[in-house]
Amino acid sequence: MKKMKDRIYFSMGYACNNNCLHCAVDCERRTKNMSTQEVIAFFERYRNYKNIEMEISGGEPTIRPDLLYLIEYLYTQINIPYILLSNGRRFSDLNFVSKLAEFPPQSIMVALHGHNAELHDKISQRKGSFNETVQGISNLYEYRLNVVIKVVLSKVNYRKMPEFVEFVAQTFPECEGITINGLDISGKALEDRDSLAYKLPDCIPYVQKAIDCANKYNLKIRIFSIPLCLFDESYREYVGLKNRTTIMCKSPEEESSSVSLFYGTADKCAPCIYKSNCSGTWYNYYKYYGTDELKPILKG
Repeated sequence: MKKMKDRIYFSMGYACNNNCLHCAVDCERRTKNMSTQEVIAFFERYRNYKNIEMEISGGEPTIRPDLLYLIEYLYTQINIPYILLSNGRRFSDLNFVSKLAEFPPQSIMVALHGHNAELHDKISQRKGSFNETVQGISNLYEYRLNVVIKVVLSKVNYRKMPEFVEFVAQTFPECEGITINGLDISGKALEDRDSLAYKLPDCIPYVQKAIDCANKYNLKIRIFSIPLCLFDESYREYVGLKNRTTIMCKSPEEESSSVSLFYGTADKCAPCIYKSNCSGTWYNYYKYYGTDELKPILKG
């Protein structure tokens, strides 16, 4: 089996043009971005690395006026393949998309929070952001760029997951796939925990119905940051597994040897036959809600 690339998760900064309710970055850090030269210096550290890819995130990277320059530098000078994470609003500018397509990412992961403007804009706290994001996704497809649509679950939207998948499947038949992600109770999400956080078992019926809907349309779907044992057996194949041994992380303030420091399985999971492959969930969840609902699977 071919070894998967190690992934460098790279946050260029925390500035953003949305103010999402569930954001894992606290408000105090929202204005901090790395300079152009700091980003270039970070790229250069990995010039001679082999079998790696870079996941570029924020904040919102597309609001940087130097992003296209930085992408071109990474693509042509460092020669590292990259994935771009975005809220998608800037892609509503077709000219911007045309320039990005000259140095195409392996995929673009676009955050969409709901199946209509009312729900999405309520979560993003930016009126009109749904329409911009939807137009942005359409523009990306016009240039035949690979798009994965990402949604983060919260009390505000998890009951609407079947409708969300239905909307994506009908609106974007070219979609490469959907990822449904558990909530990281940190940053702004921690400040509003009572109105956003949920017990994981509560969301499972809606996520499983969303999987059924995706299968109806032959749409790829993966679930992350929700323990595999919570799902009925027939749905476990859709739960994202650990697939990389090394993830490096950089932000304007800190560097970590592995993003997995922030999520994973619990001690209770030790006897589970899936422990080595289950991504578990965010450690903050165990902190606030415990591990009572985890049910280690002892045999296949």
